[in-house]
Amino acid sequence: MYNQPLSIALATCLALAAAVVACGPTDDGDSDGSSSSSSGSANGVTPCGAFDGSPKSCPAGQYCADETLSICENGCLSNTNCADDQLCQKDPGYDVGTCQNTGSAVSCADLCAKLQACDPAITQAQCDQACAGLNDTCKSCIVGANCTELNDGTACYAECGVSE
Repeated sequence: MYNQPLSIALATCLALAAAVVACGPTDDGDSDGSSSSSSGSANGVTPCGAFDGSPKSCPAGQYCADETLSICENGCLSNTNCADDQLCQKDPGYDVGTCQNTGSAVSCADLCAKLQACDPAITQAQCDQACAGLNDTCKSCIVGANCTELNDGTACYAECGVSE
């Protein structure tokens, strides 16, 4: 059975992986292997307006529910709301999730098992290519995402460096 949305999502991931592998590592001054993001920081602290005139921020594990009133609420909308060793896990159909510890780096076997569980047409060569080219945050996101989100192409864009 051919699953077009998953194939499109995986093709995007594999294209990204191929670009990374083909280009090789670059020395952009931030080659410590960490991922960076323009919103939030690696420690999960995110800005949340300036209600009383001074800038406010939400701690890791909370998101900014109202930037005008600087209101933080428990949970996460994305990985930027979580500490650097956590991922935002959301149940299908929910916008707010919880930050979960990632533990150790994802193995290629775990990544391939997830990709092939969601789309049995994925070959070992495609898995190997994805594993070689994707960062640990992206791999962790893919392994932690549910197949529905992977199939419809809504999972892991930010984590994998793909713009929607």
